[in-house]
Amino acid sequence: MPRRTHLSVAQKSELRLYYRAHPGLTHEDLIRWAQVRFSVLLGRSTVGSILRAPKDTNLNPDAKRNQEGRFPQMEKQLYQFVLQSPDLSQLSDLVLCAKANDLLQGHQSVTKSWVFRFKQRHAFSALKKLRKCIDEYEPRDVFNLDETGLFYQMRPQQLQLKETKRPKLLTIGLCCNMDGSEKLEPVVIHNQQNGLKDAQIPVRIYANDQAWMTKDNFMDWLQAFNSLMEGRHVLLLLDAAPCHGTESMDIELSNVRVIFLPPNTPPYLQPMRAGIIQQFKVHVKILGIQWMLDQRRASTSDMKMGLLTAVQHIVQSWQHMTQQTIRNCWAHTGIISGDMVVALQQYNISKIPLDMSMLDSIILNQMNR
Repeated sequence: MPRRTHLSVAQKSELRLYYRAHPGLTHEDLIRWAQVRFSVLLGRSTVGSILRAPKDTNLNPDAKRNQEGRFPQMEKQLYQFVLQSPDLSQLSDLVLCAKANDLLQGHQSVTKSWVFRFKQRHAFSALKKLRKCIDEYEPRDVFNLDETGLFYQMRPQQLQLKETKRPKLLTIGLCCNMDGSEKLEPVVIHNQQNGLKDAQIPVRIYANDQAWMTKDNFMDWLQAFNSLMEGRHVLLLLDAAPCHGTESMDIELSNVRVIFLPPNTPPYLQPMRAGIIQQFKVHVKILGIQWMLDQRRASTSDMKMGLLTAVQHIVQSWQHMTQQTIRNCWAHTGIISGDMVVALQQYNISKIPLDMSMLDSIILNQMNR
């Protein structure tokens, strides 16, 4: 069981965003989700305080407390300018200072000392090193893995009834490369005894009482990934979650180089968090709605989705993820250089993502026909 601890500002923001996308979740559900996502144990009162907090204003996503900066809006715009810059080596202190003052539109001004602190807050040097490292590899040889929680028995918000049992939780691990040419089979972690024992489905399955990624699970997956990459030399990007073994990577990898993203970087710098997981979950929810409608039309009394059906939806949704979507998400992270962005976007057609809040109205319209 993870020890009770505090979340950073960026993690609190991510929890609030997750709750907005799944407004039917209880505080207990969010506590379980935080265990999966951050490997921390939160109290009910802590979750309530996080959800009631005002709009995020902190400029340092790794901070534990909100601290209003002098120019929060300008600093966000300047950071986006940095991420969108094709060559970070061209962003001297003078350039950043001039851009910051331009964004302030003459109302106030900043100095080089402010720029120095700005670069520290946003791990500027770490971002430069990360880009340089990624540039050493071809797009097909750069991978990202991340986990997300899925409450697969959640009903659309308007149709929820009072339930005595909490919705079932799965942890899903997704991994793909930069150019979208390789999507590894999903990792599914559940807590049902003998669940999926004889199922013939293209997923990597683990089980434990909490249904979340443990370090042992991850190391087993990493060794399998290393074997899969035999004859290649690839780069694997990971966030600094404890289950990823950030404190002690005690296995030798012959084909994989692991790089951890700086802990004080916002989630959207990770490709999976830049839209891939969101698009995946949209499709999972669509399949869940279709399943629920089919059950209703068949006058089936049991409206609880089974584990096997949920995993089938996971597989279908991951297969549905297009190469264009993956490329586009990688290109918008800010962690790859301008030349790579151009190469990725040559074949991209921008798509407007489907708003998950629309799905509840879709099902109501279908059921009223």
